[in-house]
Amino acid sequence: MNDAVTSDGSILPLYRPGGLAAARKLVVPVVLDVFGAAGSHYTTELTLANDGNFATPVDLVYRPAPGFGSSTGVAVVTLALAAHQQTTIPDVIAYLRSKGVNIPDPSLGAQAGSLSVDFRNLGTIDSPKTVAIARTTTPNTDTATGGAFGVAYPAAAKGGGARASALVPGLTRDASVRSNLAVVHLGGGSETALALSVRLYDAATSLAVGNPITVTLQPGDWTQWSGVFDTAGVPAGTTAAYAVVTRLSGDDTWLAYGVLNDAKTSDGSVLKMISGDEY
Repeated sequence: MNDAVTSDGSILPLYRPGGLAAARKLVVPVVLDVFGAAGSHYTTELTLANDGNFATPVDLVYRPAPGFGSSTGVAVVTLALAAHQQTTIPDVIAYLRSKGVNIPDPSLGAQAGSLSVDFRNLGTIDSPKTVAIARTTTPNTDTATGGAFGVAYPAAAKGGGARASALVPGLTRDASVRSNLAVVHLGGGSETALALSVRLYDAATSLAVGNPITVTLQPGDWTQWSGVFDTAGVPAGTTAAYAVVTRLSGDDTWLAYGVLNDAKTSDGSVLKMISGDEY
């Protein structure tokens, strides 16, 4: 998808039968309503698709991230998807608010969290393909030009993340780009607390740099370290690194990913993790 004004592009991932498309319970890692750096205001669009012969209710459950706002009121928002229907919600947090979920305005503080998506009637049916894709954008700060910058990313299958370790490559820190690193609890085990350790390694030397970062996630929790080089205390001489995320305790799975943000436009690029089974 290319923005008609800025030409900014967002890649929409493919789905294949038997892969992520077979999942009926998905987790969108993060949905946002956040004012950020460089005059940015991030909001998230959600696209859902039911490529099957049966209609289904779709249950949406928002879980605010620790330290990122709150959520009271209606616990579950349900919408209907007909057979072979696709629908797009332009601003999913605004949509949840309109359906009775009490999520504060971002002027009162950043609102961000994970979103579970349950295709309720398709849990025992093998053939239909189900899709959930998020696209987070921020308006161009050059209002005379207009348009937006953003990035698209797929939901993850509940319980389908890394189990022991994962690697996130391509993190960068210089005058033109800043790097974030995020993790989300995907369940799939006892659905209890999950402790993770993050360590950065210099891309040129493969030596550990900075200090370990640890976090404990409850089921559905999302945590992001904005400017992860600084969070980890990485010396200024290291401008490129990769992150290794390791499970310390718990038996659930998780998703890790990086985001490169342009220092001027706040345009993002998602860096996918490589699970420990793949490297």
